[in-house]
Amino acid sequence: MIFSGWHSFAQDKEIHITASAPKVVEMGEYFRLSYVVNGKGSEFVGPKLSNFLFSGPMLSTNMSTQIIGGKVSQTSSYTYNYTVRAQLEGTFIIPAARVTVGGKKYTSNKLKIEVVKGKAQKSQQQQQTKSQQTGNQSGIDAKDLYVRINVDRRNIFKGEQILATIKVYTRVTLARFGDIKIPSYSGFWSQEIKVPEQISLLRENVNGVIYNVGTIKKSILVPQQTGEIIIEPFELECYVNQRNQSRSVFDDFFGSTQTMRKRVYSPKIKIQVKPLPNNAPENFNGAVGSYTLSAKLDKGNVKTNEAVNLSVRINGNGNIKLIKPVKVDFPSDFETYDPKIVDNINVSESGIRGSRTMEYLFIPRFAGDFAIPEVNFVYFDPVSVSYKSLTSQPFTIQVEKGNEEATGTVISGPNREDVRYLGADIRFINTRNLKLVLQKESWLSKSGFYLIYLLIAVLFILIFVLLQGWQRKMSDTAGIRIRKAGRQSQLRLRQAGKCLKENNKENFLNEILKATWGYIGDKLNLDQANLNREFIEMFLASRNVDTEVIESLIKLLDHCEYIRYAPGDNSGELDIIFKDAESVINQLEQELRKSNKKS
Repeated sequence: MIFSGWHSFAQDKEIHITASAPKVVEMGEYFRLSYVVNGKGSEFVGPKLSNFLFSGPMLSTNMSTQIIGGKVSQTSSYTYNYTVRAQLEGTFIIPAARVTVGGKKYTSNKLKIEVVKGKAQKSQQQQQTKSQQTGNQSGIDAKDLYVRINVDRRNIFKGEQILATIKVYTRVTLARFGDIKIPSYSGFWSQEIKVPEQISLLRENVNGVIYNVGTIKKSILVPQQTGEIIIEPFELECYVNQRNQSRSVFDDFFGSTQTMRKRVYSPKIKIQVKPLPNNAPENFNGAVGSYTLSAKLDKGNVKTNEAVNLSVRINGNGNIKLIKPVKVDFPSDFETYDPKIVDNINVSESGIRGSRTMEYLFIPRFAGDFAIPEVNFVYFDPVSVSYKSLTSQPFTIQVEKGNEEATGTVISGPNREDVRYLGADIRFINTRNLKLVLQKESWLSKSGFYLIYLLIAVLFILIFVLLQGWQRKMSDTAGIRIRKAGRQSQLRLRQAGKCLKENNKENFLNEILKATWGYIGDKLNLDQANLNREFIEMFLASRNVDTEVIESLIKLLDHCEYIRYAPGDNSGELDIIFKDAESVINQLEQELRKSNKKS
């Protein structure tokens, strides 16, 4: 029964086949072409790769089971992999593949692959060799790592939106990013576009050279002034992993690397902003883009002192968030209020799109037939370089006499919910004889008042002193890093324990090394560049750490590196490494506390 139920689910789910491959490759480079199917296929027909050398397909299977809230769900995927080599330069289309699942045929998407000469490969290898020899920041060439602010246009009208994208381009191995300084975009009104927090590097062809490119930030910019506006440089601190020059056969085997720091800057960007033409209509209020206009009255037959709402909606693409409320000529017998603004806006690479709705609340005071003239909205269209006017239909409203007295008063606010009618709640002055009683003197007029005042002052001073201490503590980044060293290492060890239970050797060793190196770097407040064995051994000795503890630390690191590349089953060794890591970190904690007390 369970098997038949799962089989029914597999037949009912939507089947799809997805093709994936790098968008840009070098001529002669090997790359992988994959087709992923979320169902088991009985027949796979691959694409015709006439302009490529290839082998395959090789089939791999991935199955997973999840139990959430007592419900069991299973997913499976089948991947057909080709190993492909580009032979010719140019842009090629990879045809679709077909697969048969459950008697039905499904077709994949097509792929577009650009093949470049790869002329920079040799120079890049020379640059890496130079970097190994120099071992400093100057070893990273500006052509191998840089950042840019890319704008889609540089000559625009005031109020016209442009897209600014900040990207990092690299041909070296990035370890991580450090400080980031985003330009302020002075002179622009800016709206950020959401991008993934985790920066993914994708291959791009830049003037015939393949770079790994990551998008850091995207923004829509709307200039608020005319003339030349300069976008200041973007600054990014990068940490790059580079291989050290080999000093022994062990360096070649284990792969000795160092992390180098390099700060890169984008060039300034100049944007020329043109003023709008001088022949603007009188009711133009600064809207730039492409828009439509609609207006709607919620009711046309009302009674006096009854609230009515006129809704004016502007929809389109442009600086819609900066549009001011349009002018509506209401009859003088209507009591009107400031409009309520409701925005429904989406920001994407195509610009700012959506609608701005202005709800005008008014109250007729007298009976009769009234007319509300058409609503007019003017905007500037940068495509046709002209002003365009939109007009709604006029409205008529019939007002009947209500039951309320004409002498009533309305207390109002900006929203309909804030409007209420006060008809007969006015209280006149009392002219009868009143008996007035003398109140006793309040205790607040005596010493009690001064005592409370003094307590409040003392409490304020106490809070101020505590806040000052807390701010000094939080500003001490080095102290925070030292205090959290032990806690961070325990979290890493806990994660290593999970990997040990799952018999995941590679991740286990990574977590052990991160826990050990991370603890030393945080506890001693050391830069990443100084985290090597020779320096740590010398530094710990200068802090009067026991020689046996230092030797245990070096032994642990060597043991991890050996097990990483040792063949066969090393599960027993992993248990020993885990216990040694806990012991070494605890011993270091005790030794460093003793050292701090002595100093």
